[in-house]
Amino acid sequence: MEKLKYLDGLRGLAALAVVAFHFLYVFYPDNVSYGQAAGNPVVHAMAESPLGLLFQGHFAVCLFFVLSGYVLSFKYLSSGNPEWLKSGAARRYVRLAVPMAFSVLVSWVLLHFHLFANAKVGQSTGSEWFAGFWRFDANAAQAVFTALYGVFFQADASYNVVLWTMHFELYGSFLVYAVLALLAGSKRRWIWYAVLLILLRDTYYLAFLSGLILCDLHISLKRAGFGVPKWAFLPILLCGLYLGSFSYYSFDNRAFWLLLHLGVPDGLESERQLYNIIGAFCVLAAILVSPALKRSLSAKMFGFLGDVSFSLYLLHMLFLGTVSCWIFTRLHAILPYGVSFLLTFGLSIAPLLFLSYGMFRLIDRNAVKLSSYLYRKLLRVPARTVAIPGIAGAREPDRHAYRGRTRLSADGNAGRLAGGRLSPSDDSHGVSDPGGDKWTGRAGRTL
Repeated sequence: MEKLKYLDGLRGLAALAVVAFHFLYVFYPDNVSYGQAAGNPVVHAMAESPLGLLFQGHFAVCLFFVLSGYVLSFKYLSSGNPEWLKSGAARRYVRLAVPMAFSVLVSWVLLHFHLFANAKVGQSTGSEWFAGFWRFDANAAQAVFTALYGVFFQADASYNVVLWTMHFELYGSFLVYAVLALLAGSKRRWIWYAVLLILLRDTYYLAFLSGLILCDLHISLKRAGFGVPKWAFLPILLCGLYLGSFSYYSFDNRAFWLLLHLGVPDGLESERQLYNIIGAFCVLAAILVSPALKRSLSAKMFGFLGDVSFSLYLLHMLFLGTVSCWIFTRLHAILPYGVSFLLTFGLSIAPLLFLSYGMFRLIDRNAVKLSSYLYRKLLRVPARTVAIPGIAGAREPDRHAYRGRTRLSADGNAGRLAGGRLSPSDDSHGVSDPGGDKWTGRAGRTL
């Protein structure tokens, strides 16, 4: 049975796509959004074609949400143990809030010391979107309120623009838990799934529900002994990439999509969103049925990106608004615009990954520990261990009887194994997480 490292790899790639999109949105805004006059024909042509998938930030966010729906459903649908739902729902706010609040704190410090240089750079690049951020006075009380309440319940992304996804991530997570609690195991659940798909069609919550449904379908087919042909991944993947490349932002050249009657009139944002969500669903489905894609995404490099994906997602705009702007300003004074951009992007990635890794080690992992600790202490969950049939580590569902040695505590945390320690790490972000629940082994390495 295979482990779930490939989902971390997919999440890491999605996080990189968001970073690339924001860099291009800052330095080549006319090429990426709204089909305005092109400043760079090459970038513009890529943005208006399937190659735009390489920096399609909106599709990456949809992929985060679908991944969250899948991963948050996996443990409960694999085991049938309702303790997973109780534990996941109780820990979810703290698990998301701690890293998010840290990013707000960093933003407040940068704002307090007037370190943001986005206004000047945004004006020089023509990115009014970027120039409009952080144009208010730092206020400690306001920052605390925003971190603890405003981001989740008022969709306040003033301190960090990427936090617009956090309230979707929180509400979407609870939607997943609620649907599982009410419908999982019911023979009529597929009918209810269809009803919910229709009701949520014009919202991002469709992505979370899609991930849940894909998880249920995947586990149900495996338990029934039904195998999907290995070749089936290719048409599913191509369909997903095609729909994922459908630009949420620009429509100056729609010939590629009009060819297949998928052109959408300007202004129908819900349709563009729907195509990206369906694309994310198809990409994840293709990976689930392809051993080759799983092996590729399970490489150590992608595993590292998966580990730092949430931190990378939360930090990259703050880094872009300060260090990257400083680098670009100095390079552009002596070098052509395009060269300055490429060097700025290249010189930003390594330190950004380094900082993201530090945040992962110091903040992100401890957020998981804190959420589990508070769950046990506040809800007085006993620390006894119980065997849960159907799960052997963080592995895919198997239709055969349970033969593993994993023992899980009543709060959903894995007990000790001979020779090592195994514990679940709820790492969904969004964007989201940038993610979903991960499993970590010795020395915190992703299994």
